[in-house]
Amino acid sequence: MKGSYYPYCSSEKRTFSKSQDISGDIIVENECLCFHAKLFMLIPVKSKDISIPLSNIVQVEPMNLNGFMPFGVCVFTKDGKEYMFGSMSNQTLANYIKEAAQI
Repeated sequence: MKGSYYPYCSSEKRTFSKSQDISGDIIVENECLCFHAKLFMLIPVKSKDISIPLSNIVQVEPMNLNGFMPFGVCVFTKDGKEYMFGSMSNQTLANYIKEAAQI
């Protein structure tokens, strides 16, 4: 699924500038939720990749970013970390992650 990662966003801080988001693919592989960053949607950028074990995910919540854009999805983990992803359909992305993590 095409999407974005917002490294400076969380459930408490939901604002960002366009230069802060990272585009890429959000997939489930090897029992992990993975984000594979891509520059210009074509060139892989491994240093920006993220992998979250599905067993570590405790909550997934759709959110509005910048107060009005309904495409954020916050992933909460057992160790207290939060990861903000985005998709044009945040409910579809949230359901995809919930189903994979069996939440």
